[in-house]
Amino acid sequence: MGKKGSISPVDLKVLLPDREVVTVTMKKNSNTEEVYFAVIDKIRMSKSVAKYFYLFEIVEYNFERKLQPSEYPHNLYIQNYSTATPTCLCVRKWLFSPACELTLASDEQATTFIFWQAVDEVNRGHIHAEDRLYQLKAQQDSSRKHEYLRLARELAGYGAVVFPHCSCDSRKEGHVVASVGSSGFKLQACREDGVMQPQVVHFSWSIIKEWEVDDDSMAFCFHYQRPEKNPRWVKIFSPYVSITTSYALQFVVLVNLFLISLTYTYWTVSRGYWRKANGQIQANDMQPAASHPVHLPSDSLCRRPSPTQQWNENITLTGAATHHP
Repeated sequence: MGKKGSISPVDLKVLLPDREVVTVTMKKNSNTEEVYFAVIDKIRMSKSVAKYFYLFEIVEYNFERKLQPSEYPHNLYIQNYSTATPTCLCVRKWLFSPACELTLASDEQATTFIFWQAVDEVNRGHIHAEDRLYQLKAQQDSSRKHEYLRLARELAGYGAVVFPHCSCDSRKEGHVVASVGSSGFKLQACREDGVMQPQVVHFSWSIIKEWEVDDDSMAFCFHYQRPEKNPRWVKIFSPYVSITTSYALQFVVLVNLFLISLTYTYWTVSRGYWRKANGQIQANDMQPAASHPVHLPSDSLCRRPSPTQQWNENITLTGAATHHP
């Protein structure tokens, strides 16, 4: 693309959580930060609230990928152009602390956005409404958003991020759906086409001892130990967790974020990215005035397993029961 073409203005449509579409006029070479700031300026969102939302790419399987600040949304816009959908770009919440979320209750716009995202996640089945679904449906109106959110926050799956289904070394047949949330890391069995099956295994953060990202096999590997049980390794294979892909940052940051309950280490990352160094996953480019808070674990939780450790111990995703530590 020539210099003149790079700076020529284009219209980018961005889907908001309330299902409205906003259009911003940008240069083709505008990065994510520039586009996002243009969006929040257009919708008049305060900067104090804007740090809890960000720009995402609508990918597949009801999944949105958080864009990195240095990406070029126009490139994604062109690559994913479809007459079936108005855009592949959207604004979504990037906030995982219920206490912090409650501080936004006085902001009408923020609460409306959080409400509609919760509605979306209930409809997808990511928030497990079960026998409370009728009650939620009765309150599914923006005028009752506070009541809706009060109930939704009590349900399993609220605030968790669910990733597209992928293969796992513990499943000879079928796939798993990985989700990352404040209560832990969950793997739900599914068929290779993504159709859900009842088997679920749950790993609380307290039993996950260490983890690593295996670039060669595009896998996320974690070591866990339940009380009075032998330690075991689990390996899931997905382009969404490989550190070499643009999808990885979202997954790795989330794993680190929820480990804060064990490590009490708090950092903020403005334009950070993840790398391997001396066998550890680290975050680069730390800034004291970050716009998007991220929690990082202590080094002890990022250790690479020794070369002698083998993947010969697997969890079992059989039976209909949900297993907890």
